[in-house]
Amino acid sequence: PNARMAEASIDNISKRPTIKNLYTVGVTYDTGYDKMKKALEILRDIFKNHPSTENHWVYFKEFGAHSLNILVIHWCKHLAYEEFLKATEDINLEIMKRFEENSIEMAFPTQTVYLKGDCNADIRP
Repeated sequence: PNARMAEASIDNISKRPTIKNLYTVGVTYDTGYDKMKKALEILRDIFKNHPSTENHWVYFKEFGAHSLNILVIHWCKHLAYEEFLKATEDINLEIMKRFEENSIEMAFPTQTVYLKGDCNADIRP
């Protein structure tokens, strides 16, 4: 009924101060400790200095099934969706560029398959 709607609390998301964007940046399992620290440093620097950033968090979150996962939460100042997308694209391209410059590899789902065979053969790389 209209009376209930008029009394209801309504969240108007168009009045939000920022748009929250969640990233999972996965790097390969052969990323060593020093490169992981560098990846975190790069991500923190990119988000800290990007003009769209209101706030950000960057943390090495987990050992995933296919990657070492870094959680990034970015609160973007741009409320117009196309501006938000442009900022996201700009950030993504900067991540790619800086990771390439530092030989930090992004992960994708992979599997290592060991075939049962000669017990005396060393089949592992």
